[in-house]
Amino acid sequence: MSHKKDQRYFSLITLPNVGVIYNPPGGNDRLMSDHIISCVDVITKQHPYAGVVVAGDFNRLRDASLCSYPLKQTVKTATRGAVVLDKIYTNIADWYCQPVVIPKIATADHLSVLMRPSNDGDHRRSVHRKTMETRSRDRNGKVMLAHTLHSFNWDHLYKMSTCDEMTSFFYNTVTQMLDIFLPIQQTAVNTNDKPWVTEAFRRTI
Repeated sequence: MSHKKDQRYFSLITLPNVGVIYNPPGGNDRLMSDHIISCVDVITKQHPYAGVVVAGDFNRLRDASLCSYPLKQTVKTATRGAVVLDKIYTNIADWYCQPVVIPKIATADHLSVLMRPSNDGDHRRSVHRKTMETRSRDRNGKVMLAHTLHSFNWDHLYKMSTCDEMTSFFYNTVTQMLDIFLPIQQTAVNTNDKPWVTEAFRRTI
């Protein structure tokens, strides 16, 4: 995530999913914001569920584009004088306590910011199983359904006098076929499962 296009305006140093920012006074806000967002994009495109923390001295950076990314700015207490200059933007704010502003270190003229993991941030403790209903995707069932639809005699449908009757007949007929060949099944999942963690995925593991 290093960027050397214009070092006059910003410096960005990163560790895995963590960015450290220094935005100099009078810097180009739009250039800085665009760069931060493009860097975060690189991570989230490769790892859609990655946690991201961007922290540092933002000075008076206009952050509307960052907050709409969406990243949440979590520091609420002034860090220099009466102004919040040192900030933390993250997409996993619920995993951390509200940052605490503590005394400055050595000769720094900014107060320090400390962000601790939340006591209940270990989401494994709150994980529980829930039951979801999904329709079967069995390949053989799909073939049999297609064959039945193709061979079904729809003459009775065309003899009906109203659209409502036709719609009801068609819907009920197709639903009955679905329930026979691709029935609704109940599946137990963890509440913190990612969308791609399916039963087939579990069986593969």
